[in-house]
Amino acid sequence: MTDAEKESAKKAVDADAKAATDAIDASTSPVEAQSAEDKGVGAIAKDILDAAKQDAKNKIAKEAESAKSVIDSNPNLTDAAKEAAKSEIDKAVEEAIVLINGVRTYQELEKIKLPMAALIKPAAKVTPVVDPNNLTEKEIARIKAFLKENNNLP
Repeated sequence: MTDAEKESAKKAVDADAKAATDAIDASTSPVEAQSAEDKGVGAIAKDILDAAKQDAKNKIAKEAESAKSVIDSNPNLTDAAKEAAKSEIDKAVEEAIVLINGVRTYQELEKIKLPMAALIKPAAKVTPVVDPNNLTEKEIARIKAFLKENNNLP
């Protein structure tokens, strides 16, 4: 998260904490006080989740830019192949943002982050072999490792 995003998140938590404290102070019964506390805890949890969501989006965007940079610097890819790979990354990022926006808990958010990294990285690792008809042992090993690592790809 950027410093501005962190500061904004801190202010939101502080504002919700103050509102909860004021509501608790103004309550006239234990039930009202408990209700105000519960609302305050819920509001603060939402602020924390919102900050975590933004952080996840930022990390995914950074990872996507890094992957695109690797693709652009690969001399073995044609311009069309580069654009296709970058388009796949963009689609994965869009899907991730939709998923991130839909989460309701921090645990759900953690489940999303890991698959996203797996979607972005393979596109950047694509490095065509020099001569597909005469693969070296190193190229065969690299291809096998890539396929084993990404066996969840369609």
